[in-house]
Amino acid sequence: MFQDEEINISVMRMVDIVPGGSGDDYSDDSVNQLFLYVDISKPGLKESLHFLCRLYPDALGIHSISLRPKAESSGFLVVPSKYNGPVFE
Repeated sequence: MFQDEEINISVMRMVDIVPGGSGDDYSDDSVNQLFLYVDISKPGLKESLHFLCRLYPDALGIHSISLRPKAESSGFLVVPSKYNGPVFE
């Protein structure tokens, strides 16, 4: 909580799995991706500002920004309602 804003941050790791290989033999060539989800909301409002970011070894990149209905701590992403901002490449 910052002043009257509630800020939730979560990180998700995705691993590319090579078809035909066993799940235990990851090599240095396997690709790991880290994504950072940031939700900022205020009490009394029905929507929150949602940032989807990608984490790099030496940087943080914003992928998209959108206005979404507040999630009830379900762990699932909610489809944007009013504002589906730009996707940054």
